[in-house]
Amino acid sequence: MSLRLSRLLAQLCAGDPGASIAWPTSSEALTRGVRIQASASFDAAASDPAKGRWQWTYRVKISNESAHTLQLLSRHWVIVEKSGLVAEVGPKAPGVLGQQPILRPGESFAYSSACPLSCEAGTLHGSLEMKILEPAELHGRRFEAEIGRFGLATEGDEVLMPIVIHEAL
Repeated sequence: MSLRLSRLLAQLCAGDPGASIAWPTSSEALTRGVRIQASASFDAAASDPAKGRWQWTYRVKISNESAHTLQLLSRHWVIVEKSGLVAEVGPKAPGVLGQQPILRPGESFAYSSACPLSCEAGTLHGSLEMKILEPAELHGRRFEAEIGRFGLATEGDEVLMPIVIHEAL
């Protein structure tokens, strides 16, 4: 176990309210041959901290490394603010930017969008619903391709987020 993880576990076991984890401002995940790379940068021009508005631009690149022709059907985003507020887009929000791109083996699709928050930091993660179009024997099968968690930081290349453990009701 890494020293960093050992320290974090010790903090959690001791009930340290300051326990936190650093999330980089980029991520990469591979699910069933679909590689999703995501990154974010703070958009100071679109932000107004005095009015409680911070905004980030994020970029997502979807690469089909499988042997199948795939179509992106929907997206699901989970937005976590450092303040503890959690919001979701989806889970079945159609496509991305009004598109449901078809990706043949070896093809990629990239898009950029924005994420506003009401505080100075947070994280994004989620998934894309993909449908297999070819080969014919797999046509119509669906799966969720992971979008790994990445940080929304105003400075630097990572964001420090508190760890909150919720007790079951």
